[in-house]
Amino acid sequence: RRWIWEEHLCGLNQNDLNMMISESVCVFPRLCKTLSDIISEKTEGSPYFALEFLRSLVDSRLLKYSLRERRWIWDENNIRSENITDNVLYLLSAKMTSLPENTQLALKVVSCFGIKVDESIVGYLSSTPQYSDFRDWLDQAINEGCIQKHENKYKFVHDKVREAAYNLIADGNKSQFHYDIGILLYSTSKGQDLGGALFQLVDQINHGIPSLIQPRMQIDIAELNFSAGRKAMDLSDFETAYSYLNNAFPLLPENHWSSHYDFSLRLFLLRAKSTYLCGNIEEAYDSLKEIIENGRCIEDTLDAYYLHVTVSTFCVQRAAKRLFVI
Repeated sequence: RRWIWEEHLCGLNQNDLNMMISESVCVFPRLCKTLSDIISEKTEGSPYFALEFLRSLVDSRLLKYSLRERRWIWDENNIRSENITDNVLYLLSAKMTSLPENTQLALKVVSCFGIKVDESIVGYLSSTPQYSDFRDWLDQAINEGCIQKHENKYKFVHDKVREAAYNLIADGNKSQFHYDIGILLYSTSKGQDLGGALFQLVDQINHGIPSLIQPRMQIDIAELNFSAGRKAMDLSDFETAYSYLNNAFPLLPENHWSSHYDFSLRLFLLRAKSTYLCGNIEEAYDSLKEIIENGRCIEDTLDAYYLHVTVSTFCVQRAAKRLFVI
């Protein structure tokens, strides 16, 4: 099973944020204490949002440099009335739409993979004519403070930045955008060992199931989902495996037992294992029944019979335990 840990990072305390604001506006900490307290309250100490909020205050002239006083001055009352919670996505979106189109495209692509994307995915995309300068576009996004590179991953600096980047894609085009990225990755990486990138590739393509899948691609994509399901099973992530394997079924032709016999055997057997391990006993029996009824010889159905006995034994033992408890 793939475990997920959530880490909640606290923002800067008021003193540290005050020091950061002091350095930003070039005044002594005691002179900007009230300003930093307001910003701390509105941003919960997030350094990224604090700096974005400062930039928005400059744009709205609530924070400006006074030539007469030779220092930065601000309007505390109006700043206090600013609602950063409502404005943060607007601020980030406005910033992103002012970036070059290629930088925006890079942000859109990365946002499709979540908060971060592996270097291997970037490498595959960069090997295509359409995204040959993809790394340069990402460097521009890094320079703009939207993305940072850590080890072998490109990561948004904040989940709100990722949300704003994803919103650059029109709602009606999101599935097509995901699918196009997935197909492009598949075409350039076909036949290679994708490792952990397999899940990311298949997840992109699955946004197009079933409406966007061309008939000639259906079996290929079904096999991709099978490979992802098998890899998830190897990681003991049975629910994820079950999801991938189920995605393969709508892509099978009606005569799949004759046209794709070997693949059907593997798919139904692995689905039976995943459903059994997820506790879906009836679905496991249904998959095993398909194999037993359509298998061409005893050798092809042996694994199904063995699993059938295993599932039946489990059900009997579970029923016996319940009876004993009663």
